[in-house]
Amino acid sequence: MIPIQLTIQGLYSYQEKQTIDFTKLTAANLFGIFGSVGSGKSSILEAITFAIYGKTDRLNLSGDNRNYNMMNLKSDELLIEFIFETGKHQTAYRAVVQGRRNSKRFDDVKKLDRSAYQREDNKWIPIEPDGLEKAIGLSYDNFKRTIIIPQGQFQEFLQLKDTARTQMMKELFSLEKFELYYKVTALESKNSARKQNLEGQLQQLGEVDPELVKKYKEQLDQLEKELKDLAAKLIGLQKQEEEWKQLLKLTEKLTETAKTLKQLEEQDPEFKKLEETVINYELCVIQFKHLLESLQLSTTRIAQKEVQFQQDSEKLKKEEAEIKAIAKMLEEIKPAYEKR
Repeated sequence: MIPIQLTIQGLYSYQEKQTIDFTKLTAANLFGIFGSVGSGKSSILEAITFAIYGKTDRLNLSGDNRNYNMMNLKSDELLIEFIFETGKHQTAYRAVVQGRRNSKRFDDVKKLDRSAYQREDNKWIPIEPDGLEKAIGLSYDNFKRTIIIPQGQFQEFLQLKDTARTQMMKELFSLEKFELYYKVTALESKNSARKQNLEGQLQQLGEVDPELVKKYKEQLDQLEKELKDLAAKLIGLQKQEEEWKQLLKLTEKLTETAKTLKQLEEQDPEFKKLEETVINYELCVIQFKHLLESLQLSTTRIAQKEVQFQQDSEKLKKEEAEIKAIAKMLEEIKPAYEKR
């Protein structure tokens, strides 16, 4: 694992946001974090551990009040953002931890939310936080033993039992692929059993007789010749079988066609009747179509004239009523006109 960048805010003594650029330090392939007691060295290492694994051995190990203990007393929020590269192709990963303090209760720090991302095509793709441990290839305990050794625990690292030390070395350096003892033993045992089986079969055959071998060879040649003849015969029979299948298909098709023809012949009277009807229809169309069209046109015109006549009649009645009204008015004013 190669650290790239670490951002801390509100963690222990880091009240303000601080960003550490490891690229300048890792350029020489070796660096150290130095400082006096209480300067914040352990906080940096703990921030990295907590971002990757979501746990730490510092302060409250049980986790009952860990969130409150980790957050700076003058801060209302906590942020850890750690970017690193790991793997054969140096794939970049990003771990983020965020948390806030309850505004109404000072000692109530909400759950610290962890999220993880993997860089693909210059984009951060979300992944499960557990994927960070798989990417690094170290468990939490072995990470502490190799990457971060707590103060006073180096002796414990040296005094690990053989099983724990062997398991840790396997995990660190991927030594499982070189553990071949059990595989070689199993393969050797399998080969020995097979060898003994073959030797037993050879003993059952007895001594090799050249004359008998020659005889068996002649029999083998004869059998191979017969086999070739049978193969050629089989090819001929397969060809004949294919021809018979084609003939069977044609026969079935002929039977189906004959059946269809019979059905059509049974429907012939209906077709003839329908043909006669069509002929009569065409004859009627030729003889009477123009008369019918003329009749329809005349009927349309008559209807139009009747509508026009109705409109004119109503208009005439209206005008007659107006004439009567004017004549009445004339009769009324006529004596006055004559006496003028």
